[in-house]
Amino acid sequence: MRAIPEALQAVQGRPQLRPAVRLEVWSRRFGLWRPAWQTLYAGSESAHGHDAGLCADGALVRARVDENGYLQVARIPHPEDPDEWCPWQMLATADDVAPAVITHPTSSEVHILWVGTIHRNIRWTRSTDGGVTWSTPAQILSEPTGSRITALAGVFRGQSPYELYLFYALDAGGAGADDVLKVVRYAGGSWGTPSAWSYGPRYSFNGLDALWQGDFWLVAAGRDSASPYLPRLWTLAYGDGWEYPAGAWAALAELEASDSTQFQFAAPAWCAGDAVRLSYLERWDGANAYRQACLRTLLPAASLGSARWTDAEPVDYAPAADAALCLCWDASAGRLYRIGHDRAWCAVQETEPLELGERVVAYTYNEMPAGGGLVVMLDNRDGALSQAGQDDSPYAALRPGAELRLARGAWAAGAPYYADLPAGMVTALEWRESQGTSRLIVRAEDWWGVLRGWRAGRLFSWDGTRTTASIGADLLAQVGLDFAADGAGSDLMSTRTPRFVVPAGQDGATALRRLMANLPDLLRFDGYGTVLFRDPAVLPAAFAVGGAGEPAVLEGALVRGAAWANLCQASGDGVFGWALELDAIQEMGTRRRVWYDAALLSAAQAGQAAGGMLRRAGLEGPAGWLRLRPLWGVELWDVLDWTRRDGSRRQVRVVGIQERCDMRRRGIYEQRLSVVALSDDEPGGGV
Repeated sequence: MRAIPEALQAVQGRPQLRPAVRLEVWSRRFGLWRPAWQTLYAGSESAHGHDAGLCADGALVRARVDENGYLQVARIPHPEDPDEWCPWQMLATADDVAPAVITHPTSSEVHILWVGTIHRNIRWTRSTDGGVTWSTPAQILSEPTGSRITALAGVFRGQSPYELYLFYALDAGGAGADDVLKVVRYAGGSWGTPSAWSYGPRYSFNGLDALWQGDFWLVAAGRDSASPYLPRLWTLAYGDGWEYPAGAWAALAELEASDSTQFQFAAPAWCAGDAVRLSYLERWDGANAYRQACLRTLLPAASLGSARWTDAEPVDYAPAADAALCLCWDASAGRLYRIGHDRAWCAVQETEPLELGERVVAYTYNEMPAGGGLVVMLDNRDGALSQAGQDDSPYAALRPGAELRLARGAWAAGAPYYADLPAGMVTALEWRESQGTSRLIVRAEDWWGVLRGWRAGRLFSWDGTRTTASIGADLLAQVGLDFAADGAGSDLMSTRTPRFVVPAGQDGATALRRLMANLPDLLRFDGYGTVLFRDPAVLPAAFAVGGAGEPAVLEGALVRGAAWANLCQASGDGVFGWALELDAIQEMGTRRRVWYDAALLSAAQAGQAAGGMLRRAGLEGPAGWLRLRPLWGVELWDVLDWTRRDGSRRQVRVVGIQERCDMRRRGIYEQRLSVVALSDDEPGGGV
């Protein structure tokens, strides 16, 4: 049961409740903000390398290499004002490699580094007044003749001592895989000596960016070390004492991959703000060639080196060359900037939702193991909601893709009290008129629906070294969801390491069901951003209904029927386990479920898998139902201790929830719970 306010606990299940409803609309999905972009600037600059950085005072510094080989800079004191985007100032000559703009986290110090015209030297200028004036350009290093510097990225440490680290990609100039990454530090007013990473070379690097998050984190686009040198997008760390020792290089972690050399990743850029966000270009060089910018978001609790990123979303930036889409975050104003070579956008993070509780006429909520959703009817007599979803409307946030949060409860002691329903994503708006009334119907789908809407854009594969729980977390991250144990998951979730693939085009719900198909664990949503898994043998505490002083059961039915399996056999390589219900076999004959799973490594694991599947078959069998006033804290898989009319008690497990409320007709505020009776020999079963 979800925790609910004490005032609701005191009136739960009583007749003639006065419903209280709060409805909020957020521009986010499962807690992750989805920026609503507004254009700030549209210019005519050619598509060449560029970068941007936000100073501590909020000013934006841009740098670019133009088509004539000149480094240009621009300072925008108030970038949120479209009228302040000013002309460029020429600083020096440069190679056509994206420069690096590096801003100090607490002062007005700004550095710009770029590749010189001989392709193998790095030049530098510094400002101490936020980009108003610049020092005379100077050379900080030169690589051997025949080599070429192909990418730059720099960042300050985020805490004292605030030292600057510059990372760069070096092509040694030979054939095949000979590109490496190097790092050099600026401290005490001088530059140190570069050092190379501790890994073998790659075929090429097509872009680089850096963040400091306790360690230095890099995102790199390029091609791999072995022929045919396939395209990759990697993350890696250079230690600063947080997760990795200072000066140690972590291994490359593959974030994206392609099996065609005609497909490339290029110009990655990222920033840390409300979340870590990443942009990069996808480029196809074959027939119907294209170049498209994509954005991804890291889940809040995930490491930058993990695969817990949302799926790539194309955005409206398609440059003619590999020009990055830079990202800058203004924490003081809650603004995120997206800056291309000739355009710029801004989004302001919302701090308050759109509130529509006073307009709610009725709602219906459904939650089943295979999915559900929410339908809300809103009053539109004044016609204001006719503008819902339009950019200039007060109701602009109410549009497909928004997060819908409905909290319901009751009035008690003269005040409303609420308990949240799980969040849903708006999928449709329906304007309805009938007999002089005007309504807006809002339809939202649950997490299963969102996952069902995602389809793999490429082959995803796991090689048998990752646990089931870890693979599930990677899958759910594609739509912004986390994955965690609900108290206790089965041992198989943390010990089973299957070889698993998701083919291109398969939807996420099907993939997750395949992953969980032979496991006992039950899934439910915490209502906010995490899918929880639980071993069905671990029962939650029972909640009493139907007895004196307990929430009343208005109607109810118990159903006794045959489960889809009464004999389960699981096997791996040389291991075997089984579980059976002899009484059910005697009644119905054998209903066998047999499967092979190479990830089962012991007889104990096979026995647990078989027993769990048999228990799950019972939960997915024919269900009875209870009709009662809303239990605001009830969740899937909760156990109810039901006192029946004859005084007998029976424990049942909730396998489905339907709740409806209609403000227009008194008395319609109820739940219908689908329930399965627990057997007497099940842990916690019987009376």
